[in-house]
Amino acid sequence: MKDKKLKNIAGGHNACAGCGQLVAAQAVMRALEDHEVIIANATGCLEVTSTAYPQSSWRSPWIHSLFENAAAVASGVKSGLNKQGKRNIKVIVQGGDGGTFDIGLGLVSGMWERGDEVLYI
Repeated sequence: MKDKKLKNIAGGHNACAGCGQLVAAQAVMRALEDHEVIIANATGCLEVTSTAYPQSSWRSPWIHSLFENAAAVASGVKSGLNKQGKRNIKVIVQGGDGGTFDIGLGLVSGMWERGDEVLYI
């Protein structure tokens, strides 16, 4: 098994002490520590505080997307992994400000309708 600490979010991020989003993201990463994961993160506080250019606090493959299209990006990543036969890699979306129930609802519902194996948070 891989070093479990490699799945967690590294220190040095710009989030406020005790930030709820970072605590939640860390809990998700701990729950998935036995799996390989790729994270699609919508624009929002979590993205801004954890990836201040030129660094990233994420210790897993991570991709930034716009507010509304994180679900579509994750669906594309999962589809590409499936095409390559890499079905054991989990794909996660961390929804951002307005990206879930506002401007991103159409793309989230499309992901659900297709039955994509993506964890949307």
